[in-house]
Amino acid sequence: MSQEDKNKAIVKRLIEECFNARDLSLLPDLLHPEFVNHQDLVPVDCKKGPGVFEELYTKLYESFPDIKIDNHMMLAEGDKVIMYDTLKGTNSGPLSDGTPATGKKVAYAAFNILRLEDGKVIERWGITDQLALVQQLGLIPLDQK
Repeated sequence: MSQEDKNKAIVKRLIEECFNARDLSLLPDLLHPEFVNHQDLVPVDCKKGPGVFEELYTKLYESFPDIKIDNHMMLAEGDKVIMYDTLKGTNSGPLSDGTPATGKKVAYAAFNILRLEDGKVIERWGITDQLALVQQLGLIPLDQK
């Protein structure tokens, strides 16, 4: 198995076993102790290590208890894995900024680049379609006419 295939397998575990199956106990096995998340979509107090995703995932689960990631594409080259995903869920809890739950279902895109070191994810850069998310939640109008 190539290093790229090994890296993709680690990232698939992060998506399926950790995020989708809600097994946050796996985070130390998948994230490097020096892990850094370069996207601040949902601000977290923890800035380094597996605790970053533990806090981020927990906040997302509070706002969207049924949230899941559907991975559409995963490419690997060297120490990096690139992903295109859709996150789907129902806003049944307050958002991280305190906005009350809307009860609306959402589906929004995310692109991520993950860098791996020593068999663990050490860095993440992400772009999330935040405009689609807030429009689907009804927080800003869909049509600006």
